Amino acid sequence: MDTKKKIADRIKQVIGEGSVSAFARKAGIYESLLRQYVAGSMPGADKLVAIARAAHVNLEWLATGEGPMDAPPRPTLKVRESAADYHGVETGAPAGYVVAAQPRVIDRSGEKDTLVGGQALDYLAFKADWVRTELGADPERLALVRAVGDAMAPTLSAGDLLLLDYSFDRIKQDAIYAIAVDGALQIKRIQRLLDGALLIKSDNPVYQEQHVMAEHAGEVPVVGRVVWTGKRR
Repeated sequence: MDTKKKIADRIKQVIGEGSVSAFARKAGIYESLLRQYVAGSMPGADKLVAIARAAHVNLEWLATGEGPMDAPPRPTLKVRESAADYHGVETGAPAGYVVAAQPRVIDRSGEKDTLVGGQALDYLAFKADWVRTELGADPERLALVRAVGDAMAPTLSAGDLLLLDYSFDRIKQDAIYAIAVDGALQIKRIQRLLDGALLIKSDNPVYQEQHVMAEHAGEVPVVGRVVWTGKRR
């Protein structure tokens, strides 16, 4: 059995008896694309991440069949007493806090902010009530990444921490978003125009803005909205 068929079988397994359409909405993937994956087409890395996240399964298992099916538990966490304080101690997350993981580091590759593995992992804990009231974000759907490069300068600098609310899978308001393109993560300012079209921009004027027609706006693979930044000291 070839790799594509094995991945397709695992995707069918996580969808189970549910609706393909409902699962596609949950994963933020077009139903037509998901049906192609079920039929044997090879998903891109960003789509595999979206499917694994929606199904709450281990990404390695989904992609390769290796390891446990269930998503692994969080390891011991380095907790920060506040969002602005990076000097913490090794402990578990205290009551009333929510942990955001930093699973990857963003690096520069041409005009892209590319996900790079093998970097030191870190974690931050935020007060759940503060996340809800001050950030207007879902405390259970947070991810932490570190920016490297100058595409979003002067707003964001190399080394800044970015907190993503990945409950945002569509562009509903003007903001800074993380989007996945061919397996690479890009941090961009995205403006929604009156006709539904999108302008995808870098704050650094050196980089060219991109225009996405309204009929293709839903195809932009949104990973999450940037809801907080921690400036490098």
